[in-house]
Amino acid sequence: MSKGTPSKGKRSGKKTHVICRRCGQHTYHAQHKECASCGFGATKGIRRFSWQAKRKFGFMKGRNLSKLAQKSIRGRASSAKRKHNK
Repeated sequence: MSKGTPSKGKRSGKKTHVICRRCGQHTYHAQHKECASCGFGATKGIRRFSWQAKRKFGFMKGRNLSKLAQKSIRGRASSAKRKHNK
């Protein structure tokens, strides 16, 4: 049996993930009985991490500021003022 294309056909027709009862997404693993999105089946609480946080208000709303460079957080206006003062 080869590892490539012929063996990929054996995977057809089977569903690994189905719709989760708690979050409604297509991320509940049918064999593991655990949701990859909300953690249903493994935890009581909703699966959530600090790196998923986004800003709720203010400048650059909806962006995770920890992944951006400092210059882009301050914005173009502050960098323009600095250039003008020199």
